[in-house]
Amino acid sequence: MKVIGVDVAKDFIVAFDGKTFFIYPENKNPRRRIPKRAAVKRVKEISDIAGKDDVVILEQTGTYGIRFAKLFEKAGAKVFIADGKALARFRIGKSTIKNDYVDAQAIREIYFTARRKNVHPFHSQRFQLRTMVRHYIRLNKELTRAVNRFKQQIIHLFPNDNYHNLSRYKLFKNLDEIKNKLKQHPESLVIVALSEIANIKHLTEAVEMTKKEIESVVLNHPDYEILKTFNLGIMQMAALIAYYWDVNLFRSKDSFIGYCLMGVKHEQSGDSVLTNRTDKSRAEIKGIFYMQFQVAHKEISPLKPLTIYMKLKESQYKRRFIKYLDRLLEWIYYGLKYRMTFPEVIDYVIKEKTQQLMKLEEKIKSSEAKEDTFYYKQLLERYRNTSDWLLVCQDISTLLKNRQRAAGVECQDYYKEQILKGESHEMGEKRPTETNINQNAGTWNLYSTGNGRELSQGLYGSFTGRSPFKGEPNINRLWYMGTQTERTKK
Repeated sequence: MKVIGVDVAKDFIVAFDGKTFFIYPENKNPRRRIPKRAAVKRVKEISDIAGKDDVVILEQTGTYGIRFAKLFEKAGAKVFIADGKALARFRIGKSTIKNDYVDAQAIREIYFTARRKNVHPFHSQRFQLRTMVRHYIRLNKELTRAVNRFKQQIIHLFPNDNYHNLSRYKLFKNLDEIKNKLKQHPESLVIVALSEIANIKHLTEAVEMTKKEIESVVLNHPDYEILKTFNLGIMQMAALIAYYWDVNLFRSKDSFIGYCLMGVKHEQSGDSVLTNRTDKSRAEIKGIFYMQFQVAHKEISPLKPLTIYMKLKESQYKRRFIKYLDRLLEWIYYGLKYRMTFPEVIDYVIKEKTQQLMKLEEKIKSSEAKEDTFYYKQLLERYRNTSDWLLVCQDISTLLKNRQRAAGVECQDYYKEQILKGESHEMGEKRPTETNINQNAGTWNLYSTGNGRELSQGLYGSFTGRSPFKGEPNINRLWYMGTQTERTKK
């Protein structure tokens, strides 16, 4: 078995098997400096480079790479695709020279050093699905532009009618009526409007046809039954599957999230520099999941507690969306990896976070932690963050088990103020009606009475000053789904 790295150009390739460079087709002559003591061989057929059971790693170059990947597959080789960004960083660390021969060497070496993380098997259906998802998004954008242009035109042609204020659905329903009116209109702009109607109808048919083909691929994918338990639509599932395809290719949830999302990047140096940068790649996943993020804010959504948590943790809307999607992808990874449904995943996370809290509690109570003040404060912060996240998961679990409208989900500022004062108020049938104060832990526990759902402690309450552990620094906190204000008493 040979391992071959292949650098892909527009109409030829340079391959390297560890000893010899191969150029295909043979009539191509790449004007590059050949490495010293290297043999170069020109071949007529792909099968002369790789045969059955050989491993071929190609650079990710879109259409060019897919063409040669299919040719190598036909020859019986196992084909892998190297991630473009990871390969660029890897090559720079190996050599400052860039040409086809150096790239072929780097592509071969990255297979041995970062195989599971940055090198993925080539699946023809995966790339077809990714192309269809991108085509679907592009068609929708073109359709939106065409509808906007058409509305501008009919404003000039029919100023007394209200066609330009119609929704897209109603506008499509009245296209034939508008078309008949346009044929009787004397102005020359009618020709442009009629051509725009034909364009809108063509784009609408193309969108529906593409969506049906995408749906047929998704429904036949083995992960469909699990993904649908996460309340995802067909296009959201398609965007995810088009990128990950097989969850076993990823060694951890971080590699899965990083490949699918490429969202927030944490950069830290020393104790002072800490920045979060947002990568703009994977626009397909971010764009399709943005609507799901908006739907999650509704009261009927079981992910409503997660949106509350993110809103109080992050004020900037786009960063909030990225962090929300990061958490959602983490749950999806657990579901795909361990073949669990969404409710089972939440129960698994609750169990995991409970164990983490027990370990943190033991560390906080130890004598070593109390000797180091900085370490002690860090443990307390981790305990609070983990405890808050556990409360969010507990409420999501309750909402999944009872899809009725949750009590106290809105939790307006007025009621927060009353809770902080320690007063109990009648808030109606669909709000908490009973307040239980746990003085030992310093938390307010709200319970629903009458509608069958019990809220977990602290999610819609507050943390006000007291610590479950003795000897905590004297800090006055408003602890409502994370730290909002923190002030050290003097």
